[in-house]
Amino acid sequence: MLRAALHTFAAPAVAYRATHNASPVITQAPVMALRAAARRPTRAHAAATDEASDLMMDNAMYCYQCEQTAKGTGCTTVGVCGKTPETASLQDLLTYSLKGLACWAHFAAQQGLDVPTEVYSLLNAATFACLTNVNFDDARFKEYILHCHELRGQLEQALSAKGVAGAPPSPALPFFDLLAHPAAWKPDLAPLPTEQLVHVGKEASLEHRRHLLDPTLLGLHETINYGLRGLAAYSHHAEVLGHRDADVDAFLAEAYAFLCSEEALDLGKVLAMVDATGAAGLKGMALLDHGNTSKFGHPTPTPVRITPKKGKAILISGHDLQDTYDLLAQTEGTGINIWTHGELLPAHGYPALKERFPHLVGNYGGAWYRQQKDFAEFPGAILMTTNCIVEPRKSYEDRIFTTGEVGWPGVGHIDGQMGKTKDYSALVSKALELPGFEWEPEESEAKFVTTGFARNAVLGVAGEVVKAVQEGNLKHIFLVGGCDGHEPERKYFTAVADKTPKDTLLLTLGCGKFRFYDHDFGMLPNTQLPRLLDMGQCNDAYSAVVVASKLAEVFGTDVNGLPLSLDLSWLEQKAVIILLTLLHLNVKNIRIGPKAPAFLTPEALQVLVDKYSLKVTDVKHPGDDVQAMLAHQLLLEAHVRSDAPPLPDIPAGALPSLARLEVYCPGMRSTVPRGWGGSPRTLPALQHLSLRLGLQGSLPAGWSLGFRRLRSLTLIALEQPAEATRALPAAPGRGGAGALPAAWASGFLMLRALHMNGLGLSGPLPPAWLEGGSFPSLAVLDLGDNALSGTLPPRLFAALPKLERLRVLSLDFTSNRLSGTAFPQDWLVPGAMPALGDVLLGRNPRLSGTLPARLPWHNLHTL
Repeated sequence: MLRAALHTFAAPAVAYRATHNASPVITQAPVMALRAAARRPTRAHAAATDEASDLMMDNAMYCYQCEQTAKGTGCTTVGVCGKTPETASLQDLLTYSLKGLACWAHFAAQQGLDVPTEVYSLLNAATFACLTNVNFDDARFKEYILHCHELRGQLEQALSAKGVAGAPPSPALPFFDLLAHPAAWKPDLAPLPTEQLVHVGKEASLEHRRHLLDPTLLGLHETINYGLRGLAAYSHHAEVLGHRDADVDAFLAEAYAFLCSEEALDLGKVLAMVDATGAAGLKGMALLDHGNTSKFGHPTPTPVRITPKKGKAILISGHDLQDTYDLLAQTEGTGINIWTHGELLPAHGYPALKERFPHLVGNYGGAWYRQQKDFAEFPGAILMTTNCIVEPRKSYEDRIFTTGEVGWPGVGHIDGQMGKTKDYSALVSKALELPGFEWEPEESEAKFVTTGFARNAVLGVAGEVVKAVQEGNLKHIFLVGGCDGHEPERKYFTAVADKTPKDTLLLTLGCGKFRFYDHDFGMLPNTQLPRLLDMGQCNDAYSAVVVASKLAEVFGTDVNGLPLSLDLSWLEQKAVIILLTLLHLNVKNIRIGPKAPAFLTPEALQVLVDKYSLKVTDVKHPGDDVQAMLAHQLLLEAHVRSDAPPLPDIPAGALPSLARLEVYCPGMRSTVPRGWGGSPRTLPALQHLSLRLGLQGSLPAGWSLGFRRLRSLTLIALEQPAEATRALPAAPGRGGAGALPAAWASGFLMLRALHMNGLGLSGPLPPAWLEGGSFPSLAVLDLGDNALSGTLPPRLFAALPKLERLRVLSLDFTSNRLSGTAFPQDWLVPGAMPALGDVLLGRNPRLSGTLPARLPWHNLHTL
């Protein structure tokens, strides 16, 4: 998707130039020209202890991987997260080392070597350690770096033992100008003190590389890099649960190796890799979802206490359900209550946790950025299992522990080995020393919130959701959530949630929910559905994708055709992989905020805006954003007088963002408005149009050129209600639309479903409709209840090739005047229509012939 989206940049490389008092301009240039534009020629790596005279460091560090980056451009002295320049340098060196290890792993796999699991485990764990607010311990980063080079050496030896000569490609690239190519860099780093590793890291730093590459290309490299960090986090979480995906592991190595190849200078291939990263993200989220649900069951709606309860206490924060389970098991019978914090609130919805462990008593505190206050006030021990950790205050630094890939200098760390249960005795002992909660409110005054509305829970009430839509009780669904942060602009998300109308549902996930999770949104009118549905952690965006896809299937549309708006708060790299996954799935009109990613230049961001209608939140006007999201679709259902005026013209530019227009007015008579589709400027964003009323007159031939993005078109002529017509003079019957417009065959390039019923259409299918290339995306053709004549076209499915490729296909010619054989011979050729699901030919008395003994349509379910 992204490769096509950014086709305007599809050249071997780009060069960046800036003119005085002018905006940056992207210019096309060949690969060699871009290499020549680098400040220094690539040279072989000198000894790690040598002074690098051509090191380009305007700042102590440069990091722009998260939303909270300083001034919205990059942290240059110390990270807003608390990351020091030394830690930033070690992370850059670790990333360089991971690229080298990945090059060898990818090469080894290509040579048929069975790459040891330990290699992929380290790629996942160490990549995750570089994610925002995970690890700040320089000593741990040195361990990761040394381990990378150790495993790389083992891979090289294994290949040699197998008789494989050669090594991964190590081309001379402009951004590897100080150190040797990652695949060829073989330093002896073990004797070096951490301070010297910091210096070496500067030679591989983002601060240095940003002087060498066009910022758009560099930003897209980092988009892949940050997407990999989010992907590795999910893959690592799943591995802890005992689940791996060989494709995800292999992709991580492949993507790192890509960033070390000459292809990384080809912008078209870079964009393809960005899209591939999103595709891998979907697999990674599905993997983790399967790991969580197969081990702990599918979450169910569960009330969770958020007020104190007497007793000794441990607070567990992060995302890791396995750590949560093991801690609960090791504290059974100790009198210690376990409280979740942050993204572990959804743990209360999992049956294997809530049903076995009654001492899982509640959730304490809010989002991660409040932890210095929340942890200081919590009267027990604290465990950080994953991100996000903030510098501990002295008031609790002796009672907070880290585990897994989390680290902070001086904080006690609980080690563990993959697949083995950790020993939490030190944490338990500390909790027993501390007072715990010494008071609790009266039970009648205790406060609760509800979690557990993951995909199975929501799909379990899908029938109620559909009914609510059909009965007018549900007009829109908002997904508001993601990562939270400390910026005051994030109050926007609270305001958006509070401003959603009462006839809408509000889905949420991630720690963004803490902005409004305890607000009373009530119930959806005339239903048993609560308006606020907490779907879980940030990775449970997968649940949201599954739910949206299922609802789209029920309503016969795609995700973009649903009355659904995504308003996502982002902070770190898990949010990056979620965004890339949604874009890979072609989900449009997403809002992200409170700021756009600093690593995407305005040029790159604008292409995403143009292709996917990606939007940055209007943090100063949340009410306007709510109205804009609601205005994305216009649904009009009314019972009007039969003498009401016909459908009006729409001025060009009046509804530039309207994507769905439905009109259901049984009492209205109107011709089909020609002007609506007469120009691409009138309704430029329209994707779904449904008119159900007393339609009369012919079909506008020009619509096929005006509605360039239309995906579904429904035109149904309704009978006039008897009470509305008794006092009126006799009028023509329904329809009278005449022949099908031949001109439609040359347009409607994106049309997937065409329903036209009761219009009085006459004559045969136009020959132009049966020519190759017409309606290239059409999957559903419904022309029932008309007056069409002629024979069934033998070559219909050769002319409309998309019909053969889609999973679900419907063909409806019911109640017409068709003649000839009901089953043309060409329809019965094996393989001619492999996806055919419905063939409706009833009430065509002139059709003849016998039912064939064998039908080749294996997916047929309605005949």
